[in-house]
Amino acid sequence: MKCITIRVVEDNVKGVDEVMEALALPYSKSTVTCGGQKCFQYSIVMPEEVVGKIIEQVSQKIDLRRKENIIYVSDLVATVSPYMERLKQSAGSGNASNPLEAIVERVDRFLKPSREMSIMVALASAVALIGLYLNNPVIIIGGMLLSPLLGPINAVNVNTCLGKSMRVLRGEFTVLLMLGLAILTSTLGAFFLNQTFGIPLNEEIMRRTRMTIPDIALALLLGVGAGLALTTNIPELLVGVAIAAALIPPASVTGIGIALGRADTMVGAFSLTLMNILGLNIGGIITLTARGVRPRKYYEQKKARKYIIITLLTVTIILVLLAAVISWAGLVY
Repeated sequence: MKCITIRVVEDNVKGVDEVMEALALPYSKSTVTCGGQKCFQYSIVMPEEVVGKIIEQVSQKIDLRRKENIIYVSDLVATVSPYMERLKQSAGSGNASNPLEAIVERVDRFLKPSREMSIMVALASAVALIGLYLNNPVIIIGGMLLSPLLGPINAVNVNTCLGKSMRVLRGEFTVLLMLGLAILTSTLGAFFLNQTFGIPLNEEIMRRTRMTIPDIALALLLGVGAGLALTTNIPELLVGVAIAAALIPPASVTGIGIALGRADTMVGAFSLTLMNILGLNIGGIITLTARGVRPRKYYEQKKARKYIIITLLTVTIILVLLAAVISWAGLVY
């Protein structure tokens, strides 16, 4: 259950009252003072399945540019109300989705690289490198558990759906910067291992130097999974591990190729990494769009739709061209 609190100035009360009456939800209404001005505050307890619907309808009735007007949502530990239980059942427990504002708040903190994110990526790359060197998939999976790359990728996909081009660029920069850090960490580690023990091009390494058609399909499906996890209550950790599997090991193999001076290994692994990023973007954007992630305002929705179409076409063309070039070079099977 959630509790929505809505505070509005007196001029916007009529619009909120209309929404409350149309939805037929029990609510409380009180008078408060905000900055010396008379305001009205609504409090509504409801199942989380209908939170997004209420926020969208109220947002269209009030002027959120005014500092006095605000909508915020809080979690409830427990509720004792047979009526609310019936309302929850009628809403359908399988249709739970996170409000747009909750999604944006969750992903926007990953738009900028942080020290903690950088440390985790470096650790994930180092662990994956050791797993690749030992030809041990269990250790490679351990590296995937440490990777925080799901956050920046989701940030790119969500802001694409919202038509926020500058935020998309910031998110893409963060993704590429973290992958660059992963490659650098693996290059330095692989150079040390090669000088000390020698690195054999074993099965786990060679597997990530060639791209297959199922790899492309997997990246698209992982993007779909990331979008579903973000908009529902599916644990993101489960999808995050799978996404890390598509990015961290190939990035580590790219570093191995650089350290060994093997251009074929480096190009093949880096191409697979880039292909996976594009697939994750396409799958994620399509899923988020289908799940209704879009701006609240109509004029912003129109702009966002154009941006989504342009982005998907651009990414798809790049994906096809990259696959064609790699296929011509003999790196696709």
